[in-house]
Amino acid sequence: MDYISFPNLFGGIKLNISPDITITDSFSLKWYGVLICLGYIICAILGLRACEKYGVDKDDLIDYILISIPAAVVGARLYYVIFRWDYYSQHPSDIIKVWEGGLAIYGGVIMVTLALILLTYLKNKTRAKKALKEGKEYTKLNPLTVIDFGIPYIALGQAIGRWGNFFNQEAYGAATSPDYFLGMTGSRIVKEMGDNLVHPTFLYESIWCFIAFAVMMIIRKKFRKHGEMVCWYCILYGAERAIVEGLRTDSLYIGSTGIRVSQVLSAVLVAVGIVVLLLIHFKSKKKETEEEVTGEEDSITRLKESMMEEETSEEKAAEKPSYDTEEKTEEEASEEEKSSEE
Repeated sequence: MDYISFPNLFGGIKLNISPDITITDSFSLKWYGVLICLGYIICAILGLRACEKYGVDKDDLIDYILISIPAAVVGARLYYVIFRWDYYSQHPSDIIKVWEGGLAIYGGVIMVTLALILLTYLKNKTRAKKALKEGKEYTKLNPLTVIDFGIPYIALGQAIGRWGNFFNQEAYGAATSPDYFLGMTGSRIVKEMGDNLVHPTFLYESIWCFIAFAVMMIIRKKFRKHGEMVCWYCILYGAERAIVEGLRTDSLYIGSTGIRVSQVLSAVLVAVGIVVLLLIHFKSKKKETEEEVTGEEDSITRLKESMMEEETSEEKAAEKPSYDTEEKTEEEASEEEKSSEE
């Protein structure tokens, strides 16, 4: 049995753990896989409960969920393989061995995003053909609606899935001070890092992703501008990953350089997220201002038209002959004639 220890936390915590869940003598499950599946299930349930409130059809969401599972695994694996090509080019048969580890979250997120865009395109194409055949109109799906709705759950899934790294004793950081209260060690960590305590970077990311999920859920309730939630994910997760990646010992690097891939990508995502978010809000503010101006102009126009109508009515009333007066005058004249004759 493996162990993992936090010597300076609450008087020294030491846990006996294993990366496997033994079902029978010949069958076991990996904690890593179980926690990823658990994260998917929790996110799917939460998403299905809230989707209609945000304009996402349940049947469509189920399709998106189903396609995102293989897309995430394939994307995460390809990303890892590409940046470890020096090894996998010599061992191509190991590329499919995902059970041995080697999944990169950024690759999964990128591939899921592309899969959702492709599925939305195919759905719109199918609906357009059906609507044309039946002579009806159809509502075109916007992929950003689905991505904006679903991206907070990606952060939640990451927060849960990171605990698989805890059981595997992986994705930890560099050596830290012997007095650091969160410093950890373990039976597998000792083999690579000796007696040094290391940063529990998986824990940092898990906590931050829970916070990011909560923040995005609050923002999603107040703002529903297309692309906004994607920007917030890029900013919140990118900022954390750019910092924490610098502490890790298992980073992927660009070629033979000492530049960490995820650190560079995270910094780019933060910058792009901030710029696009500002553009979205600037555009939205401009639109609101234009609508206010247009509304005021319409009000002024309606007021002027109303005043002109009133003036026209008054002029017509003034020009209209008074038949009662004329009739009275004729009657008076007739009476005067009769009087004079008498």
